[in-house]
Amino acid sequence: MGQMLCPTSQECIDEAKWCNGVKDCPDDESDCPAIPPAMPPCPKVEKPSCPEGHYAKMVRKSRCPEYTCVPEGKEDVCYLLMNAGTCTVAGNTFRTFDGKEFRYEICDNVLLQDKEQMRFSVTAHRRCTTNGICSRSVSIKDDDIFVKLGPTLDDISVNGIIVDSRNLGALNRRLKSIHLAYNGKRLLFRSIKNNFQVTLDNLQNILIGLSECLTDRTNGMCGTFNYDASDDFKTPDDRLLQTGKAFGDSWAKASSNCSPFKCPEEARHYARNTCRKIKEQPLNACSGSAAQVSSATDVCEDYVCECVARSGVQNVKQCSCEAIEGFVGSCDAETRETISSDWRLALGCAPDCPAGTEWRDCGPACEKTCDNIHETEKECPEECVPGCFCPPGQVRRGNHCVPPNLCHDCVCRGHGDPNYITFDGRYYDFQGSCRYILAGHVSRDENLQFQVVGINVECPEEPRTTCTNGLVVSYKNHYVKVERGQRVKVDEAELQDNDFLVTWHDFNITWVPGQSATIFVPSIDLVVRYFELNYGFSIEIPSFLYFNKTEGLCGVCNFDSSDDFLPRNGPLTQDVKTFAYSWLLEGTLDTCQVKVPQKRHVQHEVCQFERNACDIYVDPDLYQKSCLNDASYTRNISASICRSKLQYAEHCCSDGGVSIHEWLKQSGCASSCPMNMEFRCDSGCMKTCANYKDADKTFCPLTPTYGCFCKQGYVLKNGKCVKPRDCEACDEEGHLVGDTWSTGPCDFCECTDKLQVRCTRTQCPPEPVCRSDEQLRRYPSKSGACCDDYKCELKPRHHCRQDEPVKCQEGAVSKIQVGKDGCPSYVCVCDAEQCPDMQWPTNLAPGLEPFVETSGCCKKVSVRCNIQKCPEIRNCPPEMELKNEPGECCTTYKCVPKNKCAYMHQYKVERGMQVLLHPDKQYLRMYPAGSSWTDGLCSNCTCIEHLGQFQHSCQVKVCPSLQRDTEEYEYTVDPEGSPGECCIKQRRLACKGGGEIRPVGTTWHIPGEEKCRTYRCVQNSATGEAEKIAIQQICNNTCAQTEKYVPPEPGSNQCCGKCVKQYCEENNKYYEIGDTWLSTKMPCFNVTCNLADDGAARPHYTLVKCPSLPPNCPRNDIVVDDNGCCKTCRTSPGACKAQLVPEDDSVRIFTNFSLTHGNCENIEPVQGLMTCKGQCESYSGYNPEVNDFEGQCRCCRVTKYVPSKVTLTCERGTTMVREYKNPKECSCTKCGEDPIVTKEGPQVEYV
Repeated sequence: MGQMLCPTSQECIDEAKWCNGVKDCPDDESDCPAIPPAMPPCPKVEKPSCPEGHYAKMVRKSRCPEYTCVPEGKEDVCYLLMNAGTCTVAGNTFRTFDGKEFRYEICDNVLLQDKEQMRFSVTAHRRCTTNGICSRSVSIKDDDIFVKLGPTLDDISVNGIIVDSRNLGALNRRLKSIHLAYNGKRLLFRSIKNNFQVTLDNLQNILIGLSECLTDRTNGMCGTFNYDASDDFKTPDDRLLQTGKAFGDSWAKASSNCSPFKCPEEARHYARNTCRKIKEQPLNACSGSAAQVSSATDVCEDYVCECVARSGVQNVKQCSCEAIEGFVGSCDAETRETISSDWRLALGCAPDCPAGTEWRDCGPACEKTCDNIHETEKECPEECVPGCFCPPGQVRRGNHCVPPNLCHDCVCRGHGDPNYITFDGRYYDFQGSCRYILAGHVSRDENLQFQVVGINVECPEEPRTTCTNGLVVSYKNHYVKVERGQRVKVDEAELQDNDFLVTWHDFNITWVPGQSATIFVPSIDLVVRYFELNYGFSIEIPSFLYFNKTEGLCGVCNFDSSDDFLPRNGPLTQDVKTFAYSWLLEGTLDTCQVKVPQKRHVQHEVCQFERNACDIYVDPDLYQKSCLNDASYTRNISASICRSKLQYAEHCCSDGGVSIHEWLKQSGCASSCPMNMEFRCDSGCMKTCANYKDADKTFCPLTPTYGCFCKQGYVLKNGKCVKPRDCEACDEEGHLVGDTWSTGPCDFCECTDKLQVRCTRTQCPPEPVCRSDEQLRRYPSKSGACCDDYKCELKPRHHCRQDEPVKCQEGAVSKIQVGKDGCPSYVCVCDAEQCPDMQWPTNLAPGLEPFVETSGCCKKVSVRCNIQKCPEIRNCPPEMELKNEPGECCTTYKCVPKNKCAYMHQYKVERGMQVLLHPDKQYLRMYPAGSSWTDGLCSNCTCIEHLGQFQHSCQVKVCPSLQRDTEEYEYTVDPEGSPGECCIKQRRLACKGGGEIRPVGTTWHIPGEEKCRTYRCVQNSATGEAEKIAIQQICNNTCAQTEKYVPPEPGSNQCCGKCVKQYCEENNKYYEIGDTWLSTKMPCFNVTCNLADDGAARPHYTLVKCPSLPPNCPRNDIVVDDNGCCKTCRTSPGACKAQLVPEDDSVRIFTNFSLTHGNCENIEPVQGLMTCKGQCESYSGYNPEVNDFEGQCRCCRVTKYVPSKVTLTCERGTTMVREYKNPKECSCTKCGEDPIVTKEGPQVEYV
């Protein structure tokens, strides 16, 4: 293929891309010739006149319209004629409905719109980041519904609300006029009302299909659908243009502003190498004409360019495979199937599908889901599509593939006074007490037989109205009874709180007291829920099993509400009472009728639900209607409103997985829950100790529900929510994570988060050293403490007797008190800090209540018996008898089997190993008194008769979790276990520490841990196994009076610190840190008390610095100074003159103090510093003229100086410049005279 040179950028581009509608370089798309029609227009063809009972259907694969007559049915004719015209936007390549191809880079462009009434439109969008990463999306207007798809297949919004792909079924049921589906590797939107559809695939390609019913009714960038390509380039104002660029610009939104995408050179290289394979085997079997090959290559290169730019060069393989996969998907189904394995093997492109699904090159375009499984078969408007699909025999439920019997698509609901919604969605209200059949099975298949009975009673809160107070669910000669305010009963056996979750015969039961109960029958996939808060219930069954096979107040499950009012015996009726009373299970019309009060008028606004996140999924109309019904009878309108809102929230949760908890809270309808639980919409399968590790990965067959669930970080265990760590034990004694216990006075153990036992041994500190006037006294350890106490006590005076420490009560401490006689004695003094925290008891026996008792120094919590709080005596059924057991306070009454113990066997023994029985195969057995039995290998039980009561007592051996080599120990274990024994035996061979194996007898320290902790691997004398013990060294921090304890440096490996001096001492004198003095111990040395690196006070000696002697000082004038350290010249030798000061003597001669900068001084020698030195004549003698002594004193003084500057360094890090007078000339002048030159104080400049 030839290439064209772009003069401006000197870039070569393929000739086919020159003037193709996309600007590939600066000179492209300029002065382009008019584009001739892509193909000749189709001839006008009239639809044939078909015989009666037939209609004209277009042959789908022909370019120009061809018709054939086909028989009419109940199908939607416009639906069957869908995709008569298709428009594709793949990368920058467009193909109109009438087959015209051109290239254009979209921004915000209208692809399709209703040109007459503007009822619908489709707009494509492109957005690019500053890094050149682009993505496409499509927005759809369909009457008053606005949908946005993309950029990814997970990005869906409807009327501005983000929609999860798992909730599309609920959305379709609610909106009805549109259909959204996730199919293969594409998102599908279909307008049922306006007869068009839009798909967005994983490559961000857009495909629009029109029904033939829309012929010549649309315009946009997809052209005018009339089988004539010559008029496709029409603008919104109906002008015909010649170029694709001008045509595309005319359909751009006014606010569009997009930068053109420039394919990086590296990405372009990969794109060309990948897409040229379209022309090679085996892919060339899918290619058509040269024009089609060129177009397919452009589409392929566009995608690879954008994909590599978006995800990086490291993902070029994935981008290439996706591009070729998109090309193959455009082939006809037969070719696609033929070349499928060949091209994937040749290019190394294995398809990748989520778990549970499988790849198909030609999968169903209208895939079966739980939402459409009940729909009658109708022709799909498309042949097939590639993608990931459910295996044969399964349907899609959300993101999972399931057998069709797990589609609970027939749901009956009820609540309030009471209000009913049948399996087929028909609403009615009915006031009647007694028991009624809500739902039952009607067919000859006994395996599907079930019955759900509603127990209607007069409402406690609303006299003269009825509520569904409970349910009875029956299956295979067993039943479960759920009643408001009562415990769940199974065949009249009452279950306890800690029995849940429970499996009994064919029932899986979950119950939260005072809230809700769920009964699941897996063998027939029946789900029944009861909600105490609003007297509500739901019955969920699969239409796959029960289509046209149900009866009762819930009607017939067949998706036709017209036959729901079918009485038990008699023809179809429209009278609610005739229908409802026919399903009475007991009683008569006279005894079960309720004289309801006259309905009062309630304003509709009272029950107008506020907008919420569920509006788009579930129509609130039926629940607003039930709200008005209940409010017309009620004494408490707010309670009636909440009953309907709670049932609406449950419907939203189960049908769409949508939580509207904030909406309930704002309405005042939220509910409280037991400890560690919260009210929310969540999975129908609770997290328990048995499943919490895999709960998020395991498919739950139940739909979500509103109720009380364990809070985040908790799981269900025996009816209570606990931390997951409380699900498993560390050892055979049953210690849980966080437990601590003592195995001896100095040994303490704990159960770690890794379910390992970690023990620590305390090492006692050495005995303290006492002063000469003290004596060491030992106090034996008390209350199981490890170490004895030692104290240095003053030696007793001769006249004082030795007093022994007294033993004090709890909350008091023993202290020494000096009496009036001057002798010390021990007394007990209350100390609140010694009192233990008050521990409030939990799980008290019935009748017991805690109270605070004050005695001595501390308050403590005691327990007393309150007979008033004892439970009432209950009634037992005939086959049971009442037994009483004296308790700590109350006598406990319970119903037990007569003269036998009832026990449910849960295990069996196979090949010497204990195996848990499936819940369906667990069995109940009765045992006489005195008999013993085993359940598996770990439970030994006995039936005990005591004072006429029969109880089973089981000793269950708890095995520690099977250990593998851990960071603590190396293990050896018999992989086959010990046949016939409960627990598999293990043996610890060696210890581990610091990532290394530590044989028995070694001691080590782990870097990074506490420095005083070391470890030792010892052999346990009882078990012979390796045991790792931690040794904690305790430091002695008692120091002498002149010393202080200094802990070790943070970075050192030392465990304990040491006692160091806190004063400097010289000749029995003590100096504090920072003091300076002239040493009396070492003459001519200055001493400074400094703080050493180890924290001790240490003296630092420096030799006194002596000034230099003048070289011409007379020998007899050299004397020693007052300190006896330095020689000095008594007089200045020579004549008075300016002399140079030695540089060493000039250091620190200039000083200055500032509040801002502190002490400042020159730390460097001052060069050229002068001083006046020398002898001047001085005398004194008697003068006879004045008859007195007379003299003259002359001094060597400055007569001329030069202003100079010196730099001073300050203690706070700054510097300053000081001006000083530097002598230049000196002379002998009369002593006491003022200087000849005077000047103001020094000028200071800070730098």
